[in-house]
Amino acid sequence: MCSRFSLTTPLEALRRLFQFQERPNLAARYNITPTSQVLAIRKQVSGAYETFRPVWGLIPPFAKEAQGAARLINARSETVTEKPSFREAYKNQRCLVPTDGFYEWKTDSNGQKQPYYFQAPDHQPLAFAGIWEVWQSPEGNQETSCSLLTKAAPAYMRDIHHRAPVLINPQQFSLWTDPDSKDPLSQLDMGPEDIISHPVGKVVGNVRAEGPDLIKPIRIGTPPQQGSLF
Repeated sequence: MCSRFSLTTPLEALRRLFQFQERPNLAARYNITPTSQVLAIRKQVSGAYETFRPVWGLIPPFAKEAQGAARLINARSETVTEKPSFREAYKNQRCLVPTDGFYEWKTDSNGQKQPYYFQAPDHQPLAFAGIWEVWQSPEGNQETSCSLLTKAAPAYMRDIHHRAPVLINPQQFSLWTDPDSKDPLSQLDMGPEDIISHPVGKVVGNVRAEGPDLIKPIRIGTPPQQGSLF
């Protein structure tokens, strides 16, 4: 699964990679958490890319309330075409969610959890495969939300966790985001496999924690940072 990630890449570098024209006001984020607004990119009918800001945690259109969004931060790629919460979004409303890197926790034999930070070897931004939906409250208010797709852990993740996010290579951005693409999962190469990782401080488990220290490597066994949840 994926429940934390970062995005600190300068805006102009993101605009070049994802080919959008807008200039959204982006603050560096080292601990993006569920129910936060995230930067996402989708393709318009014209073929141009545009940014939007969904809440991370998909709210299905049939939901009676928005409170369950935090439970739908991830959608399994193996069942996304079947699950009522995700299948229509997968057919018609796919997006890219930029990231510099993401966190996953390894549980040891004593039940202790150690977070690791994953990123590209060249530290360039990555793109999560996302799906999005628009939910309307009984009062008529609308909220746009998203979920990140996951897959069985590839080699780079296998020793840490059994699931990993689906990453989209730049050459396949168009395939994933094009509304006319039919079942693009069956055509994807499922992203880069040369992701690297290092252990980081447990304070990242605190949803209020922020700043560049969160992604700094640590030695396993160092004292926990103040504010750790684990």
